[in-house]
Amino acid sequence: MTTTRIGGLIKHVFFPQNLDQLAINLLTIFKLDYKFYIIGGGSNTIFGETFDERSCLINLSQFNTIKNTCFESIEADTGAILQDIVDICLIRKLTKFDKLNRIPGSIGGAVYGNAGAYGVEISELINQVTVINLDKFFRLCELQKKSPLFNLQAIIYNSLETYNQNECEFGYRTSLFKTSKHKFLIVKISLKSHKAVNKNKIIELQNSYLHIAKLRDFNYPKNLKSPGSTFKNIEVSNLSQASRSLINPEWIYNNRLPVAKLLNDCPSIKTSINGIQMKYGHCNILTNNLHGGKSNAAGTSQDVEKYLSAIKSYVAKTYKIQLDEEIRIVNEFETISSILQSK
Repeated sequence: MTTTRIGGLIKHVFFPQNLDQLAINLLTIFKLDYKFYIIGGGSNTIFGETFDERSCLINLSQFNTIKNTCFESIEADTGAILQDIVDICLIRKLTKFDKLNRIPGSIGGAVYGNAGAYGVEISELINQVTVINLDKFFRLCELQKKSPLFNLQAIIYNSLETYNQNECEFGYRTSLFKTSKHKFLIVKISLKSHKAVNKNKIIELQNSYLHIAKLRDFNYPKNLKSPGSTFKNIEVSNLSQASRSLINPEWIYNNRLPVAKLLNDCPSIKTSINGIQMKYGHCNILTNNLHGGKSNAAGTSQDVEKYLSAIKSYVAKTYKIQLDEEIRIVNEFETISSILQSK
């Protein structure tokens, strides 16, 4: 289910292909009072090892239609692979999407965490985001017990919300949908860009696409079991003066400090824990394998937490900086009662 192949077995998994099927799945979860978690492409997520009989996973990978609304905009379901959208945009000669080339995962996940690379974030390309407000959805499910007027279509209609770019509260690797925990379930994204009309700009766009593909294919080769970038890069303006005095100014670019620069001399980086180790040549890409050991080595989420804890301790002691994970380690699923009590 995930790009790291870490995590235990789970009994209940739904694969909705459209909004109606997703709503049926959510209604089933409500009626059976399941604990649940929602994933798309399975990147940036590491699951724990033990889940009980009431745990349920909603996998949105088949909810993935991409519509060509007009030449400079695209509408995509939440489970659509981001790379498929990037490829379409290259054909259309749409700018900025080339910078997102080879970022793994779904478009819904990219919007949730405001994914970005090479100076461009997905938030810059957002027109609208449509979500299911799960708080509203489950409250309407409660009302359905008392009133036949609240059929499934009425529940869907009344729980859908649309947010424009400004309303999404995008920040560095975050958004309204992430900070609100599991209140919102992204179902559809409308993207926009501008066509490169100048011949030189078109060539520049194509060259950028190929160059970034080469770089990312080197860092993320096929069959690499990795969640992607492990720690968020650091916004320098948020650092204390003491921390700034300990870092090399040449490491800073656009107010960002790449975490990999801080980890080059970290001794914990080189010590694998059951196959969990940063990728050789890139100190911020976690991998699930064992170089020079068993080819099928598979660590656990506990191994990941132990490995990352040692790295964070080193950075805190050496640079007085607290690292923040970009990946999510999930040991507990969401409950309906916690969503309804979140206000």
